[in-house]
Amino acid sequence: MDQTRGHILEVKDRKFIKITGVKHVESYDDREIILKTSMGDLIIRGTDLNINSLNLEDGSLQVIGLVENFLYAEEAGARRKNFIKRILK
Repeated sequence: MDQTRGHILEVKDRKFIKITGVKHVESYDDREIILKTSMGDLIIRGTDLNINSLNLEDGSLQVIGLVENFLYAEEAGARRKNFIKRILK
């Protein structure tokens, strides 16, 4: 995947999503999709979610369904580092 392309999230009418910078699909069902992106973990929640196309070579993903929310989370390694920093304070 060409990481210089960056990460773009495009939503049309809350029913069609295009995403670039996708590294991996962690899990997927019709209510939630969890992705690893070049900008961290991304959780998409909604109803009737379906991955329409996925190309990990160029890092692109298309989803159809009704989107209720998006959530970016720190990557697991970053969470562990922050946890250790809080303990050592």
